[in-house]
Amino acid sequence: MTVADVELVIRYEGPGVDDSLQAATQANFLVLRYGHAAVEVAVLVNHPAAAYVASTFGQGDDPETRAEVARILGRIWIARRHARVGRLEPILIVSRATFDEDPGLMEAIRQAVNVRP
Repeated sequence: MTVADVELVIRYEGPGVDDSLQAATQANFLVLRYGHAAVEVAVLVNHPAAAYVASTFGQGDDPETRAEVARILGRIWIARRHARVGRLEPILIVSRATFDEDPGLMEAIRQAVNVRP
């Protein structure tokens, strides 16, 4: 069995409380992995990354949009991170540079929201 074969159940638990100090929007998840204890994971999507995703889909850069981006992107990033390294840290950060490092990330978001340019 490979790391990619381990089934993940990623459950969105809600947004963070306030993103004004950290310049990132937090999405909280509970991750269940077969044979392992559940893990709470907070995904922080910094504002430049959220704005990049929002602009790609023709959306504005406002708190509601950033929260939705964090929810969608967080789920994707948890799955991709687990597939790559086989474990999850309690806090994952997605920045604008993450999209340069992982060129397939935007396409994964498009597939998740079923939108084509």
